[in-house]
Amino acid sequence: PPPPPPRASIRRQRQMCIRDSYWAVLARPEQDDDTQEQAASTATTERFAVRTGRSQHLVRTADIRWIEAQGYYAALHTGDGSFLLRRSLTRLEDELDPDAFIRIHRSTIVNIKDVRGLKTSDSGSVSVTLTDGTCRNASRSGHRKLRSVLPAAS
Repeated sequence: PPPPPPRASIRRQRQMCIRDSYWAVLARPEQDDDTQEQAASTATTERFAVRTGRSQHLVRTADIRWIEAQGYYAALHTGDGSFLLRRSLTRLEDELDPDAFIRIHRSTIVNIKDVRGLKTSDSGSVSVTLTDGTCRNASRSGHRKLRSVLPAAS
């Protein structure tokens, strides 16, 4: 086998790589703050790749009914079952469409179209009933957010 390259040439290659990436960043067209904010606010994830055994399964966001925190994992509950995704709820909340999903508790995000109703207990706590019959507790701030999004009852 050929002898390894001298240490100086490896260092030189790294320096050139860093220099090239630096100039590539500078060569990008500049975007004003409004354009960057619009791009960040409109970027939503359409589907998630989740691992099921040895295979991967694509879960469309439209199929997700609710999401539950389980440690650092998030359990995506759909009509086809539940899938674990290694992502925090905060990151998921940023990736999901805010017009379709709302965080009702520190451990729960629900799909707004799957909310069937709200139920207030005697103690004042609010639970959200979903179309599949699941009941999830809502925090006070989550309850306020949900009330502002749902149409008013007549």
